[in-house]
Amino acid sequence: MDSAAVADLQKFLLLLKSDASIWYLPELSFFKEFVESLGGKIPSMPEKPAEAAPEVPTDGELPKDAEPVEPESVEPEPMEEEDEELDEMEGIDDPDVLETPDDDPPPPMGDPTREPSESEMENMGELRQQAQEMAGSGDLEGSLDA
Repeated sequence: MDSAAVADLQKFLLLLKSDASIWYLPELSFFKEFVESLGGKIPSMPEKPAEAAPEVPTDGELPKDAEPVEPESVEPEPMEEEDEELDEMEGIDDPDVLETPDDDPPPPMGDPTREPSESEMENMGELRQQAQEMAGSGDLEGSLDA
């Protein structure tokens, strides 16, 4: 992904954090629905929006009396805050997450320098297809054995 696009995305997300009324712009309804479909929570509409978004014509033309506006420079927040939040969350018990200790020894591994032959690659492809079909039909144990 282009670094300029990532920077633009960071600026947009900071703008969303600073002004909750942006979530309710009709142009961003698709984004709001996407976040909600992933289980995200959208902040409630503020009582008094910070600024009314200017109307932008759909044909891309600016009104004759419009002046060009330079985008505001938004500094990204330091990552330390996010790290602190993650540290705080580690002690929280989540009833939806089943934590099991990893007591199993690692499985035996083959020679890392060995290249599989063409017939072995075909065989692995067939086994993978069988496992996917079994998993798709609900036979998870069988798919692990395939």
